[in-house]
Amino acid sequence: MTAQVPNTPVVHPIRITLPLAAIKRLATRIVERMIERKSKRMLMEMPEYLLRDIGVTRYDIAQDLNRPFWR
Repeated sequence: MTAQVPNTPVVHPIRITLPLAAIKRLATRIVERMIERKSKRMLMEMPEYLLRDIGVTRYDIAQDLNRPFWR
């Protein structure tokens, strides 16, 4: 028989797991965006002929860099 202390809140695993999963998704998203921004900055340093070769303009890259991270 298990003794319970009166008025002790019971912590359910689902209540702990949901916030942790949300935090993990947010952290993953932030890291992905940081990597993406670094790649875009590297593209901005490339010569014009290479950008034309891959079909990207500096304007496209600048638009992407100015976009807020949550979009």
